[in-house]
Amino acid sequence: MGTIHSRLGDPRINTGSGEANALIPERTPELLQTALTYALGSVPYNSATQFLEFFDERILAPNWGMSCVRQSVRVDEHLQSIGGPKGIYIRNGRHVASIYPDSHGIAVLDPYLLHKAPLILNYEDRVGDCIEASVPAYPVRIDDEGLARWGKMRAVLNVEKRTLQLDYTRFSPRRQQNYLYRSFGLSLDEVAIFPSPLPVAHARLVHPEQNNLSVRVLDLPRQALSEVILPLCGVTADRPATEDQLISRDNQGRVSTAGSPGFDENLTSVARVVGVSAQEVVDILLHTSRVYSKVAPDDRVLAPYPLMRE
Repeated sequence: MGTIHSRLGDPRINTGSGEANALIPERTPELLQTALTYALGSVPYNSATQFLEFFDERILAPNWGMSCVRQSVRVDEHLQSIGGPKGIYIRNGRHVASIYPDSHGIAVLDPYLLHKAPLILNYEDRVGDCIEASVPAYPVRIDDEGLARWGKMRAVLNVEKRTLQLDYTRFSPRRQQNYLYRSFGLSLDEVAIFPSPLPVAHARLVHPEQNNLSVRVLDLPRQALSEVILPLCGVTADRPATEDQLISRDNQGRVSTAGSPGFDENLTSVARVVGVSAQEVVDILLHTSRVYSKVAPDDRVLAPYPLMRE
């Protein structure tokens, strides 16, 4: 693996060969924002896609979305296509973020975590060993008083330990407060290489954390998040998933079961943003669950998917 140059203020990258890449261009905030907005609205999160690519020799059209890892790659590809710098992918196990070091600091793009604006960590803001930045994040939810409540994405760069901590919080209508939804601690020395070898991809895809398949979309004009989910707990080759096991989650974090008005509304929203029929969304999740059952360990133990409202 490559490593980021030992002095974080120096934007050169050590490729492991002893030679430094060319200096990364100074980041352009407008281009970073344009690329992130594109990814949020046009690259849905879809955990089915890599199962189909690696184990079914089927690559879905881009409108279907991508895994969280590929979302970070895609936002970087789009940034480069509009004249921005090439990012560096840093990994934490099954998750990857794209970072952009320059002479001022580091910018972070991670569209899976739904942050509204790029995270900019400036060296001049360093306090002790750390630099911290926070930005609003989707979904925007309504509290009991009718007020809009954003989530938040917080990044902490530890310059000495060479780590990047990403904490993503959402507002919980049930609790009436923000809560930690996802948290990733990434090392600046764990640089991800793509594509992953099949054995590595296999181990990550069938990890017990993967207890569901889902398609999640953000309708940017409506600022509405919708997700259709197929829990995998109890699904085996002998007990394949059925349509009535599908659930959905709306922008307010409410869970609806298959066949209910809430589910149909969320399914319609997902299909509209993806640009396919509702039945196609159902079919791709059910088909992928059968692919999953063929490649996952027989002795796997998966946690039930939580059905409580967020």
